[in-house]
Amino acid sequence: MKFTLSWLKDHLETTSSLDDILYALTDLGLEVEEVVNPAARLVPFTIARVLHAEKHPDADKLRVCRVLTDEGEKQIVCGAPNAREGITVVLCKPGDYVPGIDVTLGIGKIRGVESHGMMASERELELSDEHNGIIELPSGEVGQKFIDWLAVNRPAAVDPMIHIKITPNRPDALGVRGVARDLAARGLGTLKPLPIPAIKGGFASPVQVEIAADTKAKACPHFAGRTVRGVTNGPSPDWLQARLKAIGLRPISALVDITNYFTFGLNRPLHVFDAAKVKGKLRIHAAAGGEEFAALDGKTYTLRAGQIVISDDAGVESLAGIMGGEVSGCTPETTEVFLESAWWDPITTATTGRALKINSDARYRFERGVDPGGVVRALGGLDQQVQRRVLVDRPGMQRGQVLGGPAVLAAAVARGRQQPALALQLAAARAAPQRGGEEQRDDHQRDAGGVRRQQQRPHAAHAQQPAAEGQHPAQRQPFEPDRLDLQGIVAPAGRVTQALGEKIHVQPPRLVSAPKPRCGS
Repeated sequence: MKFTLSWLKDHLETTSSLDDILYALTDLGLEVEEVVNPAARLVPFTIARVLHAEKHPDADKLRVCRVLTDEGEKQIVCGAPNAREGITVVLCKPGDYVPGIDVTLGIGKIRGVESHGMMASERELELSDEHNGIIELPSGEVGQKFIDWLAVNRPAAVDPMIHIKITPNRPDALGVRGVARDLAARGLGTLKPLPIPAIKGGFASPVQVEIAADTKAKACPHFAGRTVRGVTNGPSPDWLQARLKAIGLRPISALVDITNYFTFGLNRPLHVFDAAKVKGKLRIHAAAGGEEFAALDGKTYTLRAGQIVISDDAGVESLAGIMGGEVSGCTPETTEVFLESAWWDPITTATTGRALKINSDARYRFERGVDPGGVVRALGGLDQQVQRRVLVDRPGMQRGQVLGGPAVLAAAVARGRQQPALALQLAAARAAPQRGGEEQRDDHQRDAGGVRRQQQRPHAAHAQQPAAEGQHPAQRQPFEPDRLDLQGIVAPAGRVTQALGEKIHVQPPRLVSAPKPRCGS
């Protein structure tokens, strides 16, 4: 799991230093594998100003500059076409290591003229590939540290990337918000609220969904979706691209980048269909065996009987909880989309992924167990400020109604009273019988406060509700059917539509189905 420090602070109000955060993460069992701190290579560089520039006496393309630095005036020979009097620049002094050219500077002579350092371009400082000229800063004082200027004006350029190791029992830490919650419980700050906007639909969704009875009972108890019209699928904003690049993801388009942002930020994998390419009704069912599936990774897979898929009248469109298909994939021409938000069974997802040898970020999360009870809080989307930064409101954008309804939720809660152990518990509920009885009873884990406590596994007779956001795990309350929160399955679809930037009209969400809950086997 990778994230940046600024991403973490979107969810965690803290004054703790980077070193304190790293220590706490390891202490919580989230072992820090790597920290990439871009600021470390930029520490020596300072801001300077060019007082005078004139042509080099022995070279047409060189200029001899008199530069005001924190050590007084220095003479620097520069070959950049934009080197001129009055600009504010980034100074590299003799003795400084310049990472982009892998050189440690010294005092030298260029065509017979002595030069005391250099004025850097962005590529020479590894800030970008720009190298058409030296950096021109719009502000900054002579002698100011360049990293301090970046921290205020371009924070993404000096944003540390943190890579933590996730053990199988910590799927909650596969989202930045989950990590922030753990650090808040550890005492390193306060978890910021995550507002959930109400988004009304203006028309009935033209894409309908049907879940096969056997699939509903096991592999996909809950599925929600929404159609959005008037979408413009261009490049995502620079800040979003920079954040994804920092954790090793390649920006593709606004629609894809937003879903990736939800996956890593809120541990909520989502999928977006090009609604215009969907033929008829979407069906969630088990494959008969032998179907061909063209996936988004460019490969074609032959499916085995029992593997869960999403199909339309033309064939398989998506491999449930693992990967979407090329046929209904979004392109720059996409203007109408169907947003999918669902809970997929961990064991079924893992079995299918292993059989087909497909690894994806969605599979990695679903097979470990995405929290179904807390998604209305943890997976409700981005805060309002971030929402406005993803994509601005676009004229003509319309949202359809969310598939599902409050009456369905009430029915699910009523069934929960009769059989309180839900089918929506994490994979540990089904995996429990594979463990020895004594091992299971003696299984302990360290909570966020460092206290040894009995691991709370969901059993048929004693299911546990996830802790409230920001609440210490030891303070969890016993399961109460009346408090069951299934709307969280629907919430991400609404949050993504807001991220897409619509003019919002709110309507209560509806679930496609809420099956009779099952006990963990």
